[in-house]
Amino acid sequence: MKNFPLHIAEINPYIRKAGYETSSNWHGQKRRIYDHEFIFAEKGKGIITINDRSYPIQPGALFLIKPDTSHYFDIKDTDGAVYWIHFDYFYRHDVMDLNRLVQNERSVLFNQHLPNHNLLRYEPVFEKGFALSDYMLVKDIKTISSIFKTIILLHEKKEALWELQAKIQLLQLFEYLFHHHLTRDTSTQIVDLCPYLVAYIEKNYYKKISLSHLSHVTGYHADYISKKFKQEIGMNITVYIHTVRIAHAKDLLLNTDYSISYISNLVGYSDLYYFSKMMKKYVGMSPTTFRNSH
Repeated sequence: MKNFPLHIAEINPYIRKAGYETSSNWHGQKRRIYDHEFIFAEKGKGIITINDRSYPIQPGALFLIKPDTSHYFDIKDTDGAVYWIHFDYFYRHDVMDLNRLVQNERSVLFNQHLPNHNLLRYEPVFEKGFALSDYMLVKDIKTISSIFKTIILLHEKKEALWELQAKIQLLQLFEYLFHHHLTRDTSTQIVDLCPYLVAYIEKNYYKKISLSHLSHVTGYHADYISKKFKQEIGMNITVYIHTVRIAHAKDLLLNTDYSISYISNLVGYSDLYYFSKMMKKYVGMSPTTFRNSH
């Protein structure tokens, strides 16, 4: 994916497609796209994985899928509603070529590599190297939902001047995002960090996870992670990792015939004695006693 410098004042978005999906029919296969896509969750629960990094789908979650970026969805709440907008940062004369390709050869989006590289959009980098995040959690859900719903309605009806009206709406979304990101201080960075850490631990609990590892993954200092996680989640991050592991261990103990040592390894404890120690600490009994008592 190529980058190019773009001044905020130069944003002149063009909306290719817009719509909504419910969790009952939207999940699964890895894909890549040629343009940019905003995805917003007004309701719902699940996980979206972007470049092997998993983020929680929850009310207020806003995702930016960038060109030629591997991603897939797993939406678990069947009552959830998710809205999406495919767009370019400015109008390109090959937009009809892209529309025809996606309409007639949709399967190419699920290939490991996209063909027709000339149709790939560039990723903008704004002033001082600023770029929008893959994942943002917005507080004003009502306002952002209204923007997405208005754009989707305009796209569906395609009445006179709909493209101009939809562009105005999308510019309002950009104004909100740039204001939120360019004016936020350190105390608001956790809006992005903690949901990511929770999702990362849930997906990778069986691996060796340490504060130094999480620091490397997120780019935040280990002390900052530890302090903010405690403030926002209400428990020590190491305790949280053990809690997730033990929860999965309990499920395996009750619903499989796997040996204790095998389950220990499956949930991230290579030392059987240590696994038993953690079970006694968090459940109050050994793995064997827990299995036999249920």
